[in-house]
Amino acid sequence: MDSREFFCGAREAVQRLRGYADKIEAKRQLAVIKARAEGPSARGGVTDPSRRIDELMDFEAGFERDKLQLAETVAEAETVVSGLRQIDPGGAAVIRARYINAMPWADICEACGMEYGEVRAIESAAHDLIDSEGMAAVKMGRRSVTAADWETVDRRQR
Repeated sequence: MDSREFFCGAREAVQRLRGYADKIEAKRQLAVIKARAEGPSARGGVTDPSRRIDELMDFEAGFERDKLQLAETVAEAETVVSGLRQIDPGGAAVIRARYINAMPWADICEACGMEYGEVRAIESAAHDLIDSEGMAAVKMGRRSVTAADWETVDRRQR
């Protein structure tokens, strides 16, 4: 998985986390409306109001399971962006705004005071940096170290 795919997954996780509160509230309201509307049926039967509550509880339980996984995805992305900030502060700011804050490009351009093409170039360069250096190195706020770099360090220490 490359940097862009990783951060797109994080952005999707952020959006899903934000949307769940609205979905839960909508399901609660719908359950109340349906329970009132269904009431005792015209044919003398009685509907089961607890069925709506059970559906809502199942949805909320599923959300709690999803929430942990989504939060881990966002936390992992936060870690990479924090490390990237030490290497490329501008790229980190754009990546954070776009993927973790889930801002649209127009808002990012306005916040940065730059044109769309400039902001996209910064984003692209940040993704290239992460992909070329490796996500593990970027998390630590370092560029990757090659075997040649280690030899240079070893010679200096002798």
